[in-house]
This record gives sequence, structure tokens and C-alpha cells, in this order.
Amino acid sequence: MRGTDAIRCAGTLACWLAACLAGATASAQAAGAGAASPPDAAEPPAADAGPRLRKERRLLPADPDLLRAWRAYGEGEHAAARSAYLAALAHDAGNVQAWNGLALLALQGGNHAAALECYRRAAAADPKNPAALAGLALLEARPAADAALRLKQLLAEQPRAAALHFALGNIYADQAQWGEAERAYFAALDLEGDNPDYLFNLAVSLDHLRQPHAALRHYRAALVAAGGKPTAFAPADAERRIAELSALVDRP
Repeated sequence: MRGTDAIRCAGTLACWLAACLAGATASAQAAGAGAASPPDAAEPPAADAGPRLRKERRLLPADPDLLRAWRAYGEGEHAAARSAYLAALAHDAGNVQAWNGLALLALQGGNHAAALECYRRAAAADPKNPAALAGLALLEARPAADAALRLKQLLAEQPRAAALHFALGNIYADQAQWGEAERAYFAALDLEGDNPDYLFNLAVSLDHLRQPHAALRHYRAALVAAGGKPTAFAPADAERRIAELSALVDRP
């Protein structure tokens, strides 16, 4: 068994933003002309249950360029995704999702300077956007302790921003502070209990804390919540660890 040394949180900066974008725009993948709005409230997942579904979400008009960009990104067509985000910005220069999407693509291309500029444009359009603020904190603040401090300051202002809790958890995970990471991921899940990346990273932290039964439940929940959608983690990693942990916990 390769164990926890072979599995990592979806915690790189590019993966983190991918997770934030998934949470913000996955509902826009519906084939119609509508995208789902956020739920009125999210319930925390039970420790012994699968992912909680959000309350029924109301359909709102969706930007077709954003829909096209997200679908292209999910299919790995990054050039097409970039073109679609730029098209969205051509008729709405303050489109926060488009700026965050371009930041993701810049990060995955290794261009942190371009990503930082995109985050700044997103934050200028929406000064309280959690994804943009967390991206700025992670890119501008060095060392990691400074980024963690900045995220805690942002959370004091926006305690219900799941993306900020998730970003803070990733900082702790990068430093192998698994107890702190677990608490941050649980806080994110309390607010967005069906986010597959949040579930996966919580599973990894529980795995490192030697809680195999809880880790196994959350790995399984992450795959169920993913449902074939783009995620920041590789489903094969979750499937492999599920097999390993199942053999461990089922051992007589």
C-alpha cells in the first residue's frame, strides 16, 4: 500500500482556483439558457453520510460565453476557454467569473504575473469576491504565514465564504498541519457540503490524521459529488485510495 505519502490535497494554486471556479460555475453547465443561483443556505455534511445536496436552486439567465468557456475548460480545450472568457469580457469588462477563469488559465500556463493581474481586475469589479481575494492573498503574500494571516483577516469580514476557508486549508495542508487543515476544510463543507474538491481535501487530511473510516467516507462522497464534472483532484487518485482503505478497514 502506498498510503498517504502517495496522495495529496488538490492544493496547488492552479488546482485551488479550479476548485473555486467549479463551485461557482458548475451549475452553469445546464444545457438550457439558465444557470443555477447559490442556495439560500447550505447544511453541514453529517460525519457518517455522503454529500448533502444543496437546496433546489433557482434558474437565472446565464452568459453563453461563460457557459462555453466552462465547457471548453472541462474538456481540456484551454485555448477555446480563453477565447470564450475574452468574449465575455468584450461585452462586460467587469465580469468577475471571466477574470477568475483567465487567472486559472494563466496559472496553469505558469504565468503568475498575468494571473495576479486578472485577480486584481476581478477584485476591482467585485471587492468582496472570495475567489479573487483568496487568489490575491496566495499570490501576493509570502511566506505562507503571511497568506494565512491575510486569509484569516478576509474570513473575519466574510466568515461564510467557503472558498476562503478552502484556501486556508490548502495552506495548512502544504505545511503538513493536518489538524488545522481538517478544521478549515470542515468549515468550507459546512457552507458548501456538496463540493467534491472540499470533500476530497478533507478526506486527505483525515487520512493523514489516521482516521481511515472517516477518510474512506469522504473519498467516496467526493466521487459521488463529482459526478463526472471537472474537479481539481484526479478521480483515479480517490479510487485508488478507496481501494487501499477498504482493504484496511475491512481486514478481520
